[in-house]
Amino acid sequence: MSNFDIVVQRQQQQQQQLRIHKKSKKDGSQLIPLILKLLNGRPTTRNKIIRKSGIRYRKAKEYVNLLIMSDLISYNEIVKTYKATTKGLAYLDLYNQMSELLPNA
Repeated sequence: MSNFDIVVQRQQQQQQQLRIHKKSKKDGSQLIPLILKLLNGRPTTRNKIIRKSGIRYRKAKEYVNLLIMSDLISYNEIVKTYKATTKGLAYLDLYNQMSELLPNA
């Protein structure tokens, strides 16, 4: 792979990330279930949460802290990962049930 190919590939990745960030005009009612879905059953780092959700670091940090304080997720300091708690999974289940009942706006 030539240097030109590497530069083109990086530019394409940056454009894709910009598209993700532009689409991520989500409010809390969308971010909380999104983060819980990412953590459903498997420990995940904050960087993976940010990368997979498409939200910015500052907003991810804010919502992760909110979810920890609400006991919806837990943090393992040894391996530095987050995981959905039983309460968080129950919240996600209720959210999914409500989404089925309400029409898409």
